[in-house]
Amino acid sequence: MAELTPWDKDAVALVGQAVLAPSSHNTQPWVFLLGEPLIDLLADRTRALPANDPEGRELSISGGDCVTCVCSAAPHGPRCLRPRGDAARRPSRWPWPAGA
Repeated sequence: MAELTPWDKDAVALVGQAVLAPSSHNTQPWVFLLGEPLIDLLADRTRALPANDPEGRELSISGGDCVTCVCSAAPHGPRCLRPRGDAARRPSRWPWPAGA
């Protein structure tokens, strides 16, 4: 196994903070893709709760909470996190700014 770079160690630490974010019924409906210099955040709709949340509102709020946890833990601010939509590559319901 290759030795972790300082960026890898920081990214793993940030993701470790992000998974502490509150989410609807503690489903943690997100997936992280680590690739220097960014951490991509994708919605994992396999963890959605369509019976309780048919429109994905709680999933969106959970994603926002996750972003907040990463941004507050990031030593250089939120620029390392790039919300990218849906892990299944369907259009995201998360209202991320254009070009983010």
